[in-house]
Amino acid sequence: MTGSATFETTAEDEIDAINTYAGRAAGVLAWLALLLAEISFGVSWWYGRPMIEDQFGWACLIACVLLFGWDKVGRSWMIRRQFRQSLKMRTPIRLSWDDQAITFDTDLSHAVYPWAGFFGWNGSKTSLLLYRDSAMFFPIPRRALSEGDYERMTDALRAHGVRELGKPQSAQSRPMSS
Repeated sequence: MTGSATFETTAEDEIDAINTYAGRAAGVLAWLALLLAEISFGVSWWYGRPMIEDQFGWACLIACVLLFGWDKVGRSWMIRRQFRQSLKMRTPIRLSWDDQAITFDTDLSHAVYPWAGFFGWNGSKTSLLLYRDSAMFFPIPRRALSEGDYERMTDALRAHGVRELGKPQSAQSRPMSS
């Protein structure tokens, strides 16, 4: 298995990568805050207290609005700002890979990573994230890959014992090194 790709990441690629990495935790918390607000207002109504005086319910409602705002607008704004400020994020990347390793080349760096050296991987409809550790990853936009390259790369990761993050690990999985 060999392959190569050249691409430049866009702000949208970076937003998708961060959303794939972090999930939508703020959105989940916003729904939870909304549920708590509804319960609190319901209890106030049940006991005949004016809902306007329900401080917990209003605090939950405000938290809900702030968390939804962060999830839908704030995080994307921050990532776009970081993208504009970072030359490294806008530098063309040349990938090449074979059965043993993947190589990342830019005008600023050259790195070779054996497939087995990755901590994990995660994929979405638009990107593949290759993790060096639990927080550092290399995003690869799927639009940069040829037909079947994504599957070949994830097959190579699996064949070298690299687990897909977010999936339960079986007893036969690669043991943790100390």
